[in-house]
Amino acid sequence: MTRTRWAVAGALGLVAVGVLVSVLTLLSTDDTTPPAAEPGTPTTSATTTDPADALGDLTGVQADARDALAAWARPDLSYSAWWDGLRDRLAPGARTDYQQTDPAGLPALRLERVSHVADGPSDDTKTVFFVTSDGRFGVDMSRRPSSSTWLATRVLFPGQESSLR
Repeated sequence: MTRTRWAVAGALGLVAVGVLVSVLTLLSTDDTTPPAAEPGTPTTSATTTDPADALGDLTGVQADARDALAAWARPDLSYSAWWDGLRDRLAPGARTDYQQTDPAGLPALRLERVSHVADGPSDDTKTVFFVTSDGRFGVDMSRRPSSSTWLATRVLFPGQESSLR
């Protein structure tokens, strides 16, 4: 996808996220907002009490998806620093898809918790959804059958469906 398309897609996604966040803020009566974190820094939810449930203590596909999404959501980095941190977390096809992305157009997400994990069509594909500061984002993940390392194939904005179905 061209840089212009990514910029337009990112802008539309940010507008949609902004509207969603505004509506949810108006509907929310809960004042237990977690403290602010550095952009792109994974944090735990304010309601997490068990360290085993903390976002930093995930294993397998959840941890690899967390790391990929946290590396992707870094608009504060230069392109080369952003790409150096993300490239090895992406499957080969995703490297091609994301290599022309301008990180300045991406949201700076605070990851709060795993929402759920959806199985893909095989044991080596899954989608991990996260509750973030900007809504529910997902990461399509895949791995080689003989590998324990999961690689991101696509980042899903709020409202987007997995391409693995």
